[in-house]
Amino acid sequence: MIDPISNVTRPRATSHTVDCPARVLIITPVFPPNIKMGGGVAITYGALDGKLRRDGHHVEVLSPRKGQGNLDYGLTYLYPGFPVILPTTRNIELIADRIAWCDCVVVPDSCMLPFVAFLARYYNKPMVFNMHTNIPELLRESGGLFKKHVGARLVEGMLKMTTKLATRVHTTSPSYRSKLTKEGYSIDGVFSPRIKTFVFEAKQDSAEDIAARRLWLTNGCPEMKVMLYVGRWSVEKRIHLLKDVIPEGCMLAIVGDGPIGNEVETWHDPKNGINVLRGMKSQAELRIIYKAADLLVSASAFETLGMTALESFICGTPAILQDAPGFTTQNVEGENGFLVDFEDVDATLSLIAATLKNPIPRERVIATTTHPTKRWDVDIPNLDDSVLQLAFASFRDKEDFKTGPMWAWWIYVIVLWFSFNVISFPFITVRKSPLKFVARAESNDDLAVENEFPLNLLPLPL
Repeated sequence: MIDPISNVTRPRATSHTVDCPARVLIITPVFPPNIKMGGGVAITYGALDGKLRRDGHHVEVLSPRKGQGNLDYGLTYLYPGFPVILPTTRNIELIADRIAWCDCVVVPDSCMLPFVAFLARYYNKPMVFNMHTNIPELLRESGGLFKKHVGARLVEGMLKMTTKLATRVHTTSPSYRSKLTKEGYSIDGVFSPRIKTFVFEAKQDSAEDIAARRLWLTNGCPEMKVMLYVGRWSVEKRIHLLKDVIPEGCMLAIVGDGPIGNEVETWHDPKNGINVLRGMKSQAELRIIYKAADLLVSASAFETLGMTALESFICGTPAILQDAPGFTTQNVEGENGFLVDFEDVDATLSLIAATLKNPIPRERVIATTTHPTKRWDVDIPNLDDSVLQLAFASFRDKEDFKTGPMWAWWIYVIVLWFSFNVISFPFITVRKSPLKFVARAESNDDLAVENEFPLNLLPLPL
């Protein structure tokens, strides 16, 4: 193989070996330490970066990161604070240069998707597209007839077309894959979340540490039962529904942060069973928090997997979850919790009270994440394995990619570039940022960060 940068012949390995390390490019809108807005997406690509580097491979990350942002980006009113990578000329040039360098490019949901797919096709490099978020549904729920009926369909069409071009398309759970397939997306598989769960499998937490966290969760009343919500605070999580299903003698502890943080803080009322604890926590801290709680709860009908449920199960804490894709993949009824409709307040309240009165043994909950017949991802590949499989393959013929004549994709990306840069994609309403960082992103293997890091965004008016 001829290296396009150095013009030197490199041997092509046939297995995952560091004798000929792979060159992997990750392009992501969020990356540690930006977990406050990025949630599981940021952690996923931080974990992938760290795993590949520890195994001896070369990784570059392009992301609007605090202090080392190397891509132009803007803000969206759809999801306040979330960085949107813009298809500026500079971004496209930078991404093209690094795609020419790499053996495989990995991309989550992003406005840059069609451009990255086009460049990967142009340079004959394999591209892995991972679908983490239901962006069309976000648009439908954000209000406004234009976003709901026009914007959502345009974004949905863009995503579907990209799934036809990417070399491989993954999502986060079999249940969400089934939903996407029925809607017309081309999904090749699911990747296991195990790349980012090893911290929760540690057993070294002391009884004193767990008791201290329980005291914190209950606002100094450890004799109370604890039902826990942990994660990003945003509209689609439907956290407000949890306030109506708190049994007597129980404290709802809401841990996290996000776009609706100021609103959630107004709910703080320990005397009536609501303890709001603002601030994103590291995985090591979350492990103790899960163990200190009696029950995890989530009313979100929006999950593609629901990492907090898996993390909780690994720690032995059962969960009562919304009956929706993502959660349905993980739930083993009566073994690690139950599925409900949180809009049915009476039924949900009754089930939560009964589960707290007769708790599921922690050993039984943990078994659903370790037992070969109960663990849902036992036969599902890790993300790093899927990436390396493509990086070490010879994707040099256009038939290795999915479909579409090159001239059609030229037209497609030109139209999209015009939409972003001339009319500013009104259904997303992006405000451009003047940031022009050129530094390459460095690895950040330490995900155990107290994530109170504000994004260094400097938006300009449209």
